[in-house]
Amino acid sequence: MAKFVSKPVEIDAIQFTGDNYDEIVAAFGEEGILEVKPKLTLKTDDNTFITCEIGSWVVPGNKSKTFYPINDADFQAKYKDK
Repeated sequence: MAKFVSKPVEIDAIQFTGDNYDEIVAAFGEEGILEVKPKLTLKTDDNTFITCEIGSWVVPGNKSKTFYPINDADFQAKYKDK
């Protein structure tokens, strides 16, 4: 059996604090991101919408103007500052 290691992937991400909607829109654009205080609603690759809770990270999806939330614990376990 062969073993494999994930290729390094560099991503852009912004942690949602509940009051930084303008920062997120400035970085990623307004399309696909809706502010429904105190949460964000993000359009995903399959054209559905998912809620981003305060403290989660907003990460662009594979398709243009799509996004995913990653909770802070999972984000911290998977990614590090460059």
